[in-house]
Amino acid sequence: MMNSTPSPSPGRWLLYFELPKTLKELMKKLLLICTMFVSTLTVLGQDDPKTAAGKLGPNPIFIIDSQRVSQSDLSKYSPDSIATVVMLYDTAATKLYGDAAKDGAVIIETRSFARNMFISFFRKSSHVYDSLYNVVGNDTSFAYIINDKVQKENYEGNLSAITDELFNGLEILTKEQLYSKYKIRDKQFGILVHSKRPKELYNGDKKF
Repeated sequence: MMNSTPSPSPGRWLLYFELPKTLKELMKKLLLICTMFVSTLTVLGQDDPKTAAGKLGPNPIFIIDSQRVSQSDLSKYSPDSIATVVMLYDTAATKLYGDAAKDGAVIIETRSFARNMFISFFRKSSHVYDSLYNVVGNDTSFAYIINDKVQKENYEGNLSAITDELFNGLEILTKEQLYSKYKIRDKQFGILVHSKRPKELYNGDKKF
């Protein structure tokens, strides 16, 4: 298993700016950033990011990499470090976090956390991936492809959204195959992942 976050509204943004003085200002910033970066981020949710952010109450809880954090901790993170942002409200939030989340919950995964999650998942789920990883020692020479869609830029959240229920297997492509089919020159191996699309993935058709 992987995916420590629930399956509602991820992205990858948060606090490009100095931390707002009030929570109301913080939520306005969150909504703005969600809207600006939604096309490039991994977003899962009950609604689209703009609608979900608008439904959060005045005091949502924040979870970063499976740890609850304070509002002030958010200033430590830049958009480039975030892989996913999930926004939950109403019973979806309280079911997971109790009454503390009566105003909603914002669940964030950093890129490094999401990378560790999907690497662990693939190593447990695919013998060929695990064998290759053991030989190479890391995945810096891998190009990841999901259902023929090459993963670029901030893709960690897309891969970390894959669960046992969605995963259909993967193939290892040689450098020659990688160039022949996808015109990728700068990687030694291709990791072609076959997966169902998460039902609540925003803009999922562009990522899976």
